[in-house]
Amino acid sequence: MNSDLPNPVPDPNEVLPKEWGFVETDATPKPHRVPGDGGRPIPSHLDFQSVINWATRTWPLSSDEARKHSLENSLAMRRDPIVMGALSSRIMPTTQLPWSIVPEDLEDMAQLAAAKKVEKLIRRTPRLQQMLRCLQNAIFYGKYAVQLGYKWSFDCGSRGMQVSSWRPVNGDKIVTRWSGECGVLVSPLYAGAKQITPGGFAHFFDETERQQIILHIHEIEDADFADGMMAGMINGVGIRSTLYWFWYLRSQIMQWMMNYLERLGAGGLTIYYYDQGNPESKDAVIAAAKEQIGDNAIIFPRSTNRDNLGAGIDRIEPSNNGTELLRELVTEYFDSYITRFILGQDLSTKAVPAGTETAELHAITLQRIVTFDARNLADSLTSDFVSVIQRYSCPPEIPQLRWEFNIDSYASQKIIEAAKSVWEMGGSIDETQLKKATGLNEPKPGSPILKQIAPMSPEAMGGVDTNAEEGEENGEEVG
Repeated sequence: MNSDLPNPVPDPNEVLPKEWGFVETDATPKPHRVPGDGGRPIPSHLDFQSVINWATRTWPLSSDEARKHSLENSLAMRRDPIVMGALSSRIMPTTQLPWSIVPEDLEDMAQLAAAKKVEKLIRRTPRLQQMLRCLQNAIFYGKYAVQLGYKWSFDCGSRGMQVSSWRPVNGDKIVTRWSGECGVLVSPLYAGAKQITPGGFAHFFDETERQQIILHIHEIEDADFADGMMAGMINGVGIRSTLYWFWYLRSQIMQWMMNYLERLGAGGLTIYYYDQGNPESKDAVIAAAKEQIGDNAIIFPRSTNRDNLGAGIDRIEPSNNGTELLRELVTEYFDSYITRFILGQDLSTKAVPAGTETAELHAITLQRIVTFDARNLADSLTSDFVSVIQRYSCPPEIPQLRWEFNIDSYASQKIIEAAKSVWEMGGSIDETQLKKATGLNEPKPGSPILKQIAPMSPEAMGGVDTNAEEGEENGEEVG
């Protein structure tokens, strides 16, 4: 090799920006090299007014509005049935989508064989659907991971690698260095390599361990220049951060409503008066109050010097206006908007007739969200799962295979459901348009055809003469 030619692969330890970000890049174009030699012009951790975690060089763990404000509230959101119900309704469609491993060239037999082998090995993953569901918890946390155990398999015609076991990794445990390496928070009792971070000890994965991790990220955002504590959003942010303050206000209103019910109760409030300065009257009133059902009672002294009052009882009946207002705020406003934010629609909480324009718009919005989630998850599975199985199970010359969800099947299902609703309501459907939308082709001449034949009355068949039929049955000639 001619030593005068420049090295097309630069040494990353010499030319790439270090994680401290102080190495200046040479802007002069170099032959056989990409701009910046693969690095970025400005390190992401240095474009903030204040740099957080300078000593440990890790991104802040509190880059989430809920974690930043209250650890207790961030855990409470995970146990909110409104939030989790909508989140589950969003996760399940993607989890149940058909999928396949697709080669780069669909006409290359070697690539097709490799894709078939990798797909077969992946389908042997124990509780694969649960694993996909766990990874989609990144929608809530911003990032989520699973760690995998592998084993060899020899019944695919040649040696292959498949998953033997897996365990989820909570998104709040994941730590990321400025340099991009990821790790997980561990106990001080962990015997392996660990580094102190603001969140505690963390073990950062080496290259081999990283191959056993599938890391899924929901959305990537850059924080404001003045808010260095949120800088970690660059490594993933979820819906929990966006929903937090809206959810917090909702929880405050719920607390006000419970306090109101606790003070007044469903049966109102009873006030027991006793003669001021008369201990015997006070004891008698207290004894009478204890005999009543419930504890929404107040013992209060009252002077006998004004209008000859003294011992007595007053009733304050409850008003439904206050509780109804608070209830409507929670259910009709807060719960509805939380559901709409997560799912893009709120048909699960409102009755909307099927086949209407509103229902169709909601279905389209949910379909777009499912499409985004499916493609986002497929990218993570391709880079951290398919590529690893392929590396250990296929020839090295095979181009990168990819995980692909059949998103059209979900859209077709929704179209069929909508068409069925219109049909049952007496509407008309364009058969050609329905077949085109669902991917069905017109039957070819000579091909077997499946067709539902509905029972027809004689009138529907053109009005058959019943007298003629009776004559034929009796053997008579009908003129």
